[in-house]
Amino acid sequence: MQFLGEHSSFQSKSGKFANSSVGETFSLWGIAIAMLVGLNAIAWVFCMYVFGHPETPFNYGLLTRLNKIAPIEKFTPVTAPRGKFTTAKQLYAEQYDYSSEKLKGINAVMKRNYIANYKKTATITYIGGDFKIESIKVLGPDDVFPSGLAIRARADDYPTALIDYILPIPDLKKSPFKIGDPLTINRSDTCAVLLHIEKLPEDEACFTITPLVSRKYQIAGDQVLAVNPPEHLNLKGSWPISVASSKIRRASTAPSETVKTKVVLTPNRPSKNSPEN
Repeated sequence: MQFLGEHSSFQSKSGKFANSSVGETFSLWGIAIAMLVGLNAIAWVFCMYVFGHPETPFNYGLLTRLNKIAPIEKFTPVTAPRGKFTTAKQLYAEQYDYSSEKLKGINAVMKRNYIANYKKTATITYIGGDFKIESIKVLGPDDVFPSGLAIRARADDYPTALIDYILPIPDLKKSPFKIGDPLTINRSDTCAVLLHIEKLPEDEACFTITPLVSRKYQIAGDQVLAVNPPEHLNLKGSWPISVASSKIRRASTAPSETVKTKVVLTPNRPSKNSPEN
């Protein structure tokens, strides 16, 4: 009869089994910890990407659903961020030689800054000048701005430069503008900020702009438009936003004879008894 001693074969096998089990346990724990560290790193990188690139449709949608992104801010002429005022002609000359990849990066940054209410940027471009309206689109939920107007207009002093002038107006059903109307965008009154640059055929370029200043704007006659940014955007919509105006050529369309005054977006001056918006 064999007794269990420190040198017995059973004791030897038990020790090997125990050591093997401990080794396997440590290996499993090591794998689990490595996986947790990896998942944590992936989650951290993902969060940094989502918060750092809200201009991406998926990221913006996720942040909106989680209520982790602030609405577009309503600026006044006093609180609007400082920026560079330019004309469509000057901007056309600046971007003419940009590659498609460079424009893609610039467009992403401009949208990112707009969504972030210009909290972390010192580069803002505002556009003003005189234009002629070539197409008008009433915006809907499938557009980037879910309500308002998208006005395609051509610069008077440089026919290859066009703008998409986006006027976010809640619950607008009909445009007060007409194709062929002259349009003047005053710089300091509207602070029409650049959001997107698109190169078009025939060496044309379209600059998407929208007012940062939220207020009531008076146009021809007594018509007043209440321009306010939407609570949220639909970044799945296409850029440029307006309807293409290929049938209307550069200098061939004379102003409509029915237009008696130039359309100028200027602040509506309230009476003494009514507060200004």
